[in-house]
Amino acid sequence: MRTDAGGRVVAANPALADALGYAGAVAVPDRLDALLPRAGLLYYQITMLPTLLARGGMEEVYLDFLTGTGETMPMLVSIRTAGESGAYDWALMRVTQRGLWEAAMLEARREAERKTVEAAEAAAKLASALAELKESNWMLRKVAEVLPTCMYCGKVKAGQDGWQTAIDYLKNNLEFLSHGCCPACIKQMRRDMCLPDEDL
Repeated sequence: MRTDAGGRVVAANPALADALGYAGAVAVPDRLDALLPRAGLLYYQITMLPTLLARGGMEEVYLDFLTGTGETMPMLVSIRTAGESGAYDWALMRVTQRGLWEAAMLEARREAERKTVEAAEAAAKLASALAELKESNWMLRKVAEVLPTCMYCGKVKAGQDGWQTAIDYLKNNLEFLSHGCCPACIKQMRRDMCLPDEDL
């Protein structure tokens, strides 16, 4: 079936006419609003039409159609844009076992929701494991940074090299080492040299 931008049926094949209980393709109503019950027409105008305008098509949408006797017939509908004129091509499939189709759709939705919950739980577990790993890594780095120091002589144990003075350790493990004098030692040095205490 093809409809124009105004919702007028411009083409319908004989199979559709027979399925809906009309005599032939020419007997199918020429307006979409005569083929859809009120709720279906509202759904088409409010939900489907904006989606069609935005995406250019819809796949497997459930929609009731009115038959020639005024009864509703469930159909599975796929619609796509037919050119730039605003026309739409409709592919219709009669849903003869509506309950089975609805049950299958409901089961598919439940399965999707279950998988979404499982994915969220897995993501939470992964985030927790990553946080634990980061904490462990931080602790390992801190342990590696601990430098055993003799509490009596002040020498440090530098791995396999054994015990050495802190100065020797720093010379061997730092690229740059500068000399200087702390304020307390400056005062002591000035006293040793019999110089007056002055702020330097």
